[in-house]
Amino acid sequence: MKDMNSDNAKRKNIIDMAFAFSAMTRVFEKKSTEKIVSRLDLTLSQITSLRNGRDY
Repeated sequence: MKDMNSDNAKRKNIIDMAFAFSAMTRVFEKKSTEKIVSRLDLTLSQITSLRNGRDY
């Protein structure tokens, strides 16, 4: 089983890189990037825990 801390770090790095290199990132309000990254991190962590169609 993989270390959860390393999985979390990998996911956060992917999210950070996606936002850093994206020309499509728009700022709708102050700290919106932080809010989006936080929500994306939560969503991706939930997706990776899905094991079957019923979980989905």
